[in-house]
Amino acid sequence: TRYIGDWSSDVCSSDLPSKVVFGAKDPFCIPASARAFAERLPDTELHLIDDVGHWTVTEAPAEVAGHVRELIARA
Repeated sequence: TRYIGDWSSDVCSSDLPSKVVFGAKDPFCIPASARAFAERLPDTELHLIDDVGHWTVTEAPAEVAGHVRELIARA
């Protein structure tokens, strides 16, 4: 695996509105991790999708798309 740097510092320094969307049943990126990540972003909303695991976009495509549409509408 090639190291590509600390992308999180770049993302967390953004002043753009954002949404953090995670599966509430993700065994790898647990809800506490999602909350911690969202807390580092200046203008963000956290959404945990019930009954969804690690592959949020695949498991809940309509709900994720709805969050993307809402974010675009705010722009």
